[in-house]
Amino acid sequence: DLALIAFEEAIQLNPSYGEAWAFHSEALQQNGENGYVSLQKALELTPDSVLVRSLAAVYWRRQGDPQKALEYLYANLEVEPDQAVWVLEIGNTIAEDGDIPLALTYLEQAANLDAQDPYYWRSLAVFCSQHQIEIYTIGFPAARRALILAPEDSLALDTMGWLLFVQGDEYSSERFLVHALQNDSNNPLIHYHLGLLYLQRTDNLKAYDHLVQVRLHSSPSSELGVLADRLIALYLSTGTIQ
Repeated sequence: DLALIAFEEAIQLNPSYGEAWAFHSEALQQNGENGYVSLQKALELTPDSVLVRSLAAVYWRRQGDPQKALEYLYANLEVEPDQAVWVLEIGNTIAEDGDIPLALTYLEQAANLDAQDPYYWRSLAVFCSQHQIEIYTIGFPAARRALILAPEDSLALDTMGWLLFVQGDEYSSERFLVHALQNDSNNPLIHYHLGLLYLQRTDNLKAYDHLVQVRLHSSPSSELGVLADRLIALYLSTGTIQ
């Protein structure tokens, strides 16, 4: 709410400030409104702004129009061809459009473009896990590369733990996930993954404890918060696995 007020003041002070209109659009969307008019104003004022185009891409992805989003992302990549973030987001957007193999090539390209940043290797590993594609040939090597670059990074540890869980190695998965949690005890994603692991083992007490932590450290309306509530209702409200 405060952000929306601030951006409204910004556009009143300088109505020709395109980036302010773009952020106003984003603030409107975060507050449950559409934001299209403000976004169009931003694009009219500063059509070549990388920031405005990136927020336009976010808008159209939310609207379920990945092709429209790709127009803005490709335009940004043309201006900043050395920025891995645009390659990554193009890949993620292509995935939303349904072409998972093509999307994977972009995520690999992003990781290799900024090979010293563990974020892109971790994103590549997570993508392989989410879409069940090339987990052994690409996913695990990417997760290991992220850990080599940032051995104590909680999200890199979590990613490796999650890949191991998906592949059925619960013992190794637990070791990585517990280590991740030691480094970031309030991270709801790590708690969620541990909750799933203990559900798999039918260790209800531990599963419940971690899923409650998901609730505590994430918004109730967030994807993780909703999933945690569903799991508690389905499997833990009566204390038995159904």
